[in-house]
Amino acid sequence: MRKRIRIQELRPSKQQFRGRGIAHLKVTTYDDDGNEVVQCVEIPISTERVRKVYQEFESKAPQPPVQERLVQPSEPIGRELSLIKPTVVMIPNLADAKYRKHREEFEEERAWAIAAAAIDVPLFILDDGVPEGERPAKTLGEKITALKQLGLQGPHILDIVETITRLCSWDEEERLRFFSRS
Repeated sequence: MRKRIRIQELRPSKQQFRGRGIAHLKVTTYDDDGNEVVQCVEIPISTERVRKVYQEFESKAPQPPVQERLVQPSEPIGRELSLIKPTVVMIPNLADAKYRKHREEFEEERAWAIAAAAIDVPLFILDDGVPEGERPAKTLGEKITALKQLGLQGPHILDIVETITRLCSWDEEERLRFFSRS
């Protein structure tokens, strides 16, 4: 269904930009006869709590090491910076192995946090201290632990994050379909 909404006023109480959808996660198992069984697990998700996670992680992002370098105006970077005389420039080293490792770990941690925040159904964590053996996950950390206890893998997390992105942004084909007159 296509629906255009002309906004007359913006009110936080109306949650006009809250996206809701379903993440479709592939789970492959085998039955008792050894036949492959492919399942699609549908998990309701919401963008409501995701912005807060992005904000929290923004300040944690690893920064690459920076090195001083004398750049000549004739070098490609010198032309790009419109230099007219040799100038000392601070250049980030994005190829630094330690930085790349920290960046990869950061991206993975952020993806798990986004997925945990996006889940729009009650999420439970194992807890030997309660009679039922599990209790509702309350904090973001507990929700991440619960997702891992459930057996979610990296590809599942990426599917959830991609679904969140699709709830809030257009790809070119979708934009053309939506705004076509047919």
